[in-house]
Amino acid sequence: SILTCKFRKKGTENEYFLAWTTTAWTLYSNVAIMVHPDLTYIWAKMLSGVHEGCVFCVAEGAADRVLGAGNYEIVRKETGKELENQEYETIFPEANVPEGNRFKVICGDFVVDTDGTGLVHSAPAIGEDDYVTGQKYDIVLRGILQCFLDGRTLLTTSIVLLLVCPRTLVIVI
Repeated sequence: SILTCKFRKKGTENEYFLAWTTTAWTLYSNVAIMVHPDLTYIWAKMLSGVHEGCVFCVAEGAADRVLGAGNYEIVRKETGKELENQEYETIFPEANVPEGNRFKVICGDFVVDTDGTGLVHSAPAIGEDDYVTGQKYDIVLRGILQCFLDGRTLLTTSIVLLLVCPRTLVIVI
């Protein structure tokens, strides 16, 4: 199944990158979001529902399928290349994340707009494509165990919540 998460664009109140994954268990290792450099992405303001007023970034070709035709208005458009290096806030702020190049939009030629949102959650410490692309950007590696354990080698509160109540930490659209 597909899980879509909203990652707040750094420095904004209501703008979010909508990134998708089929491997929800890797979200704790997220350090990047991948886009295709040549695709067009829209920032769409939701007109109704629980997300009314929120502005979501999705691939233009996926917008009607993901957001619902007629449920949004386009605020602006950018190419994947223009989104490159924009920063976002992690959905797990208390996780153990190494300092360095992290929580940025990066480009991958294999990203498509026919599946998911056209923005892909990236965990370079886990997936091969994620690793190869992350290396091009010198993205930090954030392994699963590294994130699950605190300084005393105990499970963190977040991972316990993730295992027990995933919807408390991840927004599913």
